[in-house]
Amino acid sequence: MSYSNKIFEVYRLTNEFMDIYSKYPSDVTEAEEKMVNLKRLGFISIDAAIELWREHNQYFELAEKVIATNIDEVFTLKKSINHFWGDNEQVERISGNTFNSCTSIGDVIKVEGKTLICACAGWQDITSI
Repeated sequence: MSYSNKIFEVYRLTNEFMDIYSKYPSDVTEAEEKMVNLKRLGFISIDAAIELWREHNQYFELAEKVIATNIDEVFTLKKSINHFWGDNEQVERISGNTFNSCTSIGDVIKVEGKTLICACAGWQDITSI
């Protein structure tokens, strides 16, 4: 059985957003505070993570392209299990303007016309959102 590789685009929050996030609770606007709270809730609520993507996607940027056969392989390649994930040849870093870490809740992946968001357990298809 042969499996074909696909290119998965991984979108992450920008460093600009993470700067806002790190300033909280002081020195942020009301709109920025809402975004920070969505990010914090996003760790436990997929709905908050989806709203952050939907309402504030200007703070997301293409971070990496990953060559893999399926989404589970992408998740494994983007985790530092036996070595640093950035050393995987199938992972190409695109932007230096995004938080550089393993795949985590709220990361968005686009592949073959689908948009998926990393949830607490697995992935949720948010293509139509």
